[in-house]
Amino acid sequence: MIYLNKKNIFYDLPENSLALKLFIEIEQAIIALIKKPGLEKSILSKIISFLHSKDYDPESKLQFAKQKLTLHLDNCATNNSDKILVRSLLGQISRILQENKELKEKIDNMKELVHVCELTKLYNYRFLQEMILDEISRAARSTDYISIIMLDIDNFKSINDNWGHLCGDAVLRDVAKTIKKSIFRKYDKAFRYGGEEFTVLLPKTNLEQAVIIAERIRTAINNYSFHYKKFNFNKEVTISGGIAICCDYQEKCLENIAEKLILEADTNLLQAKKLGKNRIYHQYFF
Repeated sequence: MIYLNKKNIFYDLPENSLALKLFIEIEQAIIALIKKPGLEKSILSKIISFLHSKDYDPESKLQFAKQKLTLHLDNCATNNSDKILVRSLLGQISRILQENKELKEKIDNMKELVHVCELTKLYNYRFLQEMILDEISRAARSTDYISIIMLDIDNFKSINDNWGHLCGDAVLRDVAKTIKKSIFRKYDKAFRYGGEEFTVLLPKTNLEQAVIIAERIRTAINNYSFHYKKFNFNKEVTISGGIAICCDYQEKCLENIAEKLILEADTNLLQAKKLGKNRIYHQYFF
């Protein structure tokens, strides 16, 4: 999209911006074509009206102008000089659309980086706070289940203490990679909650389904070969987990529901630790 601020007739285009200058140049060129005798005026007038409309964003306006100028190139220009002018306009429109597409991709990539933990490449805690509210809201509208799994690497402190933090980082990376590979649905998301804790957010997932996914993750990590020659580390790494699900949305505050979900999953995680680790625990519905 081209970013706007509603300061002029071209609906939000910032003063002195290249986009505004391009719109003005397009308008002036089309007006010049309209004044020429023997040309099809209706399509040119439609482009002018569309450029001034407040019902469409600037990118849509440029796409419209490009489409109409392309389709009616022969009708709008009866001599070579007019055709050259139209083709020049089409070139400028294509260029600004391409530049805007590249800019949007860069912005999207930057947003992605903000939401991702640099070490594990999983989504981070900040993004979890956004996504859990979005998913609870969606689940409440459709009265559907939502589940979360809280996971914690067993005895992780001893890895850092005995083999060093770089070895601990390698374990975190491989655990994260294994968690990510163990969730298959596109709407399930894995997060690094903090330290050696991870969260998996599972929309449209009841308790039975959540247990299957959690056990898949636990088994995959239990079977993974954590072997780092440079750290002289070749040990079994296990993970414990707690599950919480929600299917009751009488509580209207989304933040309260999210807090209860995380607290319940964390409580069940602690219980899994007490029962001997390397296990998944669940107990309550709410």
